[in-house]
Amino acid sequence: MTLLQDIQYLADTKKDSKKDIADFILSHKTELAHLTLDDIQEQAYISKSSLVRFAKALGFSGWKAFLVPLVEEIHKESQTFSYIDPDIPFTPLDSNLTIAAKIAQVQTASIEDSLALLDEDILTRAAYSLKKANRIVVFGISPNNLLATIFRRRLSAIGKTVEVPQQDEMGLTALSLKDSDLAVFISYSGHLTQFPAQLMTYLSENQVTRLAITSQKHSPLAEACDLLLTLSAREQVVGKISSFASEESILFILNVLYAVYFSLDYKTNMDYKQRMAELLEKGRL
Repeated sequence: MTLLQDIQYLADTKKDSKKDIADFILSHKTELAHLTLDDIQEQAYISKSSLVRFAKALGFSGWKAFLVPLVEEIHKESQTFSYIDPDIPFTPLDSNLTIAAKIAQVQTASIEDSLALLDEDILTRAAYSLKKANRIVVFGISPNNLLATIFRRRLSAIGKTVEVPQQDEMGLTALSLKDSDLAVFISYSGHLTQFPAQLMTYLSENQVTRLAITSQKHSPLAEACDLLLTLSAREQVVGKISSFASEESILFILNVLYAVYFSLDYKTNMDYKQRMAELLEKGRL
């Protein structure tokens, strides 16, 4: 989760001075580096002590310690998503090649954004959870379940079975999981309403390991799971041409998860793939 995403979360969920400060930061990103505490106090009618408490609530020792990484992140955001809105990345006036270039930039930036959110320890734990799981089930509604089938195919190619149940089979599948299994949930928004009621309660009671892939680390889904892999969160849930950025982020995370799992037994998995490729090739002759 980026610092800006944490600030956006406070803006969306708080109703006190934290919301006022978060709103001010998000609406004055380009000027923030040049504003002193006195400037902000005068413009936003927020006390300097409240600003310091806001910074400390986000884990910093004070406002200056908070401002340095925030300004760096704002600068990086302006570079990666410069002049291109992930939700409306092209206009009716753009040529075909311009549209192609803009889609490429949005998707590349989304991958780089998601890469910056990855944590070495969480990736390791997720990979070992895949390895030790008797069954792996990926839950998600369209198009996330379609992306999950690519992940399923990759793991199948090295002898690891993954299930991707249809939406009307999620509840039945969840009821069959045990503490030796792994449940993976994909949801950009992190809402639980897209999954059957009581599903998380059942999995928790039966000690099924749960891995969330979402853009919202404070979401109900993230808080209901044992492990969290965070997506880039630049895209809105509604009001967009298509999910160019979020789908690319999800596929990137799934590809990374597969690759990290593969690396746990690199030679064994490579040998297995080679044998399968040779057998499949013989079958074509």
